[in-house]
Amino acid sequence: MEAEKSSATCPDRVRREIEMEIVSNFESSNIEKIGYEKNQSLLQVWFHNGSSYQYFDVPEAVWDAFKAHGSKGEYMHAGIRGKFRYTKV
Repeated sequence: MEAEKSSATCPDRVRREIEMEIVSNFESSNIEKIGYEKNQSLLQVWFHNGSSYQYFDVPEAVWDAFKAHGSKGEYMHAGIRGKFRYTKV
């Protein structure tokens, strides 16, 4: 699975650029792409409807499992949603 690097902003008072690994080479009816910033344990999920959410304090093992899972929506529902603090961006 190939990943690309991208910049994203953090939703805190001091906005700053971060390096994020982005994965988009998968098919999903709801999820467009996913990204992870290792130093901040920050997961970002972009949806086909244009919305985007950042999840905080996500362990790298969760990121690795998310990338590897065959159904991104299934993993999102079972392994991420409701388990981590988040914000809509």
